[in-house]
Amino acid sequence: MTTRRLVTLVLCFVMLTFYPPSVIATEVNEQPPEFVNIQTPQGNLYSEFINLSGQSSIPAAELVWSITTLGQVNTIIPINQELISSSTFTNFTFNNAVYDWELSIPSYGYNCTCVFSIKSLDSPEATESSIVIFVGQNSHYTVIDLDTNILPVSSNDVKYLQYNILQPEDASTGNVGIINDISFMANICQFSGNSCISETRNVFLNHSIQADGFYEIEINKLGLNLVDGIWNFEIYLRDQYLRLSNPDYQQLTFDTNPPIVNISGVESIDEMGTAVFSVSVDDGYDSSLVSLTWTVTEPNGLIRGISNGEFISDNSIQLLFNESGTWTISVLATDSVGYYAKENYSIIVENLPPVIVVENSDNYVLSEGKFSIDLDEPWFINASQTTDTASDLAELSFAWFADKELVHEDNNLSHDIINSVGTHAIMLEVTDNNGASSKLFFNLTIVDNDDSESINEFVFPLVSLILLGVGSIYLLVRLRKTDSKFNLPKWNK
Repeated sequence: MTTRRLVTLVLCFVMLTFYPPSVIATEVNEQPPEFVNIQTPQGNLYSEFINLSGQSSIPAAELVWSITTLGQVNTIIPINQELISSSTFTNFTFNNAVYDWELSIPSYGYNCTCVFSIKSLDSPEATESSIVIFVGQNSHYTVIDLDTNILPVSSNDVKYLQYNILQPEDASTGNVGIINDISFMANICQFSGNSCISETRNVFLNHSIQADGFYEIEINKLGLNLVDGIWNFEIYLRDQYLRLSNPDYQQLTFDTNPPIVNISGVESIDEMGTAVFSVSVDDGYDSSLVSLTWTVTEPNGLIRGISNGEFISDNSIQLLFNESGTWTISVLATDSVGYYAKENYSIIVENLPPVIVVENSDNYVLSEGKFSIDLDEPWFINASQTTDTASDLAELSFAWFADKELVHEDNNLSHDIINSVGTHAIMLEVTDNNGASSKLFFNLTIVDNDDSESINEFVFPLVSLILLGVGSIYLLVRLRKTDSKFNLPKWNK
């Protein structure tokens, strides 16, 4: 054996040690669902002994069977009375992972139209199985059994149901004419919540015999003069001997119209405002099941659903309007039979203009409409604290005008922009991205203090010199007046 083969074998051994075959290839073993069934056909007549059989995946100790009377339809609520119940079987065998059970019990003198049921006590997943049996020689009547395996095509205004009819042997006959004398009937009322909301009335139901022997009944909304809504049907059969069967209860929904949707809320709101919108739906009857789908169309054309933060309940939402323009709220209402209606609701969101706030270099907020600034001092006027709605704040534009001329486009004005001595009429215009603007007017006075001092130094000597000259002239004039009054003496000849 070469060294290479030896190394390969060692590696394989190590892999098998740390990774056993059960890990490398795991076989999935799915347990089959538990079941209990009855192999004896229903509708048999038992005089002395009740003989039944079936199969189960559950042991006998976990099964229980019972025989219960099946009540007839009448004006009083039928009473289903349990006659016998037990977990004991006549025979119980295990073959091929399936339990075969047999039951043979005396009729105990019972005379009834009954239901035999068998189910598991400890396995709720297992399906209960039951059949109709006739026990004794009398007190029997026809039983109707809804066939849930066949669902005839129905519409919103016409419903179809199929029933299997079980007749006792004492009523059986081969005369088709007599069999066709049976009638399907129903006590009906409009239903809402847990009770009738209309008077109960008795109606006849049209029926036909299908090729497979089932009886198909037709429930026509128009023929029975029914309105949209949920109707409770207590369906029963009257046989050729005028005996009434057991009742079968069905709740049927008739809906031939789409729902009506109405949205309520504000029609206009300021930008960044919050509002609640509610929807009311009328499907024509109480207890109608209608699903709602909300959508929002923003001014930029974006169509979106409702976020968790906006959802309040099935019938109301709360929105934050963070952008000006026209918003559209849409609600799609779909009822239980597929009819739908859509309603749109528009909201005008008004844009708010910016609120201008300016400060000078000393953080002094402008309040008196003027600034007085020394030419030699660096200065600036800051408008960066101007406020607006959150959606507009990042895109504000600033325009500074001095004496009606545009001098700067930024959020501040400084000595680098305006440096000429004098008083300037300043206007600041701030515009948001939606075109709304605000204006601020004030006077900016720039003073050169050095020029004032130099003027004072020049003016004082000049004034002094002028005063000195005026004084000198005044003295000369006075002296001349004095000299004019002096007369020289004259000599006599």
